[in-house]
Amino acid sequence: MKTKGLSSLLLISIATSAQAAIIASTSFEIPTGYDDDYRDPDLTDHVLANAAKLESSPGAEDSSFGTVAFTASGGEIGFSTRFVPTDFTGTNGLSDGDEIGVSTQADDNGGFTDGVQGFKMEDVDGTLITTFDTVDLTGFSASYLSLDIWVNSTGWELENSGALMGDALKITAAFEDLSVATLVDTTGEDPDDVWGTPGAPVEGEWTQLTADLSGHTSVTLAVEFSSNAGSEEIYLDNIVFSDTAPIPEPTSALLSLIGSVFLIRRRR
Repeated sequence: MKTKGLSSLLLISIATSAQAAIIASTSFEIPTGYDDDYRDPDLTDHVLANAAKLESSPGAEDSSFGTVAFTASGGEIGFSTRFVPTDFTGTNGLSDGDEIGVSTQADDNGGFTDGVQGFKMEDVDGTLITTFDTVDLTGFSASYLSLDIWVNSTGWELENSGALMGDALKITAAFEDLSVATLVDTTGEDPDDVWGTPGAPVEGEWTQLTADLSGHTSVTLAVEFSSNAGSEEIYLDNIVFSDTAPIPEPTSALLSLIGSVFLIRRRR
């Protein structure tokens, strides 16, 4: 009986999820993805531009590849990315080459949760803010946001080499009435003390973050990330705005349990 109940629960979850109306979404499958460095010598506060530039001469190390902005197309919402210098930007910023933007790199994260591309931020020596197109929620009595995020398991710091600014991740949903829902915010805290707490990302694993948007007519998602080391990286994927509350993704332990149950049933 327990086996049947577990199997039924899984099937009900899949069926319920399939009935959700998608208001807007992106899994970063339409934009061009890269597994390469993006370079920008501008250390001021500015909006980034896409790049697809080969090195000017052998050994010049000035090539730059990255999709950091996208106009909505193919059913995926658009986004833009802004660089903001901080007190640990120094002479680097993005000039030394960092992997940011739509990414095909899956060796770090074990593969993306939806498709073969996601959005990556790492070693920005400042702050990156990626803002997505405003989503119209008019006509939906209930609306929800879910997104998948992967944060690397490494040494995150509250302060970086004496700088006032530390590593930080902040994800918000801003509404038409100027109110804001915060999905996660490590500002002012050591991220290592936040990862793994209820509702926060888990290091080295894909984690689903959610927010209830019901009662609002529009929402704008923004992801703000600060770091100054190559190992300090995050990936985003499977961003969905829908009219149905997202079903929590099964943990690795639950998936293993389900697999064991099915195996036992087959053996019987």
